[in-house]
Order: sequence, then structure tokens, then C-alpha cells
Amino acid sequence: MNERARNDSTPPRWLEAIRRFERLIGVPVEHLVTSDAYFDGLPRLRRVQAQMAETVAGFTDDWYRLLNLPAGSDVRRMREQLSRMERQLEKLTKELADREDGPKPKLPAAKRKASP
Repeated sequence: MNERARNDSTPPRWLEAIRRFERLIGVPVEHLVTSDAYFDGLPRLRRVQAQMAETVAGFTDDWYRLLNLPAGSDVRRMREQLSRMERQLEKLTKELADREDGPKPKLPAAKRKASP
């Protein structure tokens, strides 16, 4: 029983391997991501990434249009247009509701008696 209790308190081998690996790479990675070089290079990397994405999008847009398919920019413009239309419809709906709920003009006494 003493042997079994000792075995239950020791972590499995796979967990020990993971912990050793983390210790092996964790410290250098932590030093890297907290260094000035990392913070200097990150904006450059993001700029290059944005340029690459723009280049690829331009290339694929041309091919999509060649094949008569909607490109990403076309879909984006349609979404923006749909959003504008929804906002305008919401505004008009509210204006119409305000007009219907507004004060109703009083009818003259002669017309009130005549109306059913």
C-alpha cells in the first residue's frame, strides 16, 4: 500500500516530459518576447503581413472577376450598402411610428356628431 500511495503522488511520465520541454524552451521564448528587438520587429512584421494580404487579395480579386465570381471587396461593399439600407429603414420606421403616435387633430363638434 505504501508503494501504491507513492505512485499516486508522482506525476505521469508524459507530464514530466511536457514540463521538461516547457522549461527548456520557456525561458528563451520569454526573453525573446520581452526584448526590445521583438517590439521593434513586430510593427514591421504586421506591415509586411498587411502588404502580403493586400497583394494576395488583389490577385485573387482579379481571378474571381475573370471567372465572374464575387470578390471579397465586392462582398464587403455589398455588406456596407446593406448596413446603410438597414439603418435608413430603421430610421424611416421610427419616423412613421412617431407620426402615427403623435397628437391627433381634434375634429369640430359638427363633424364629430356626423362621423360614426
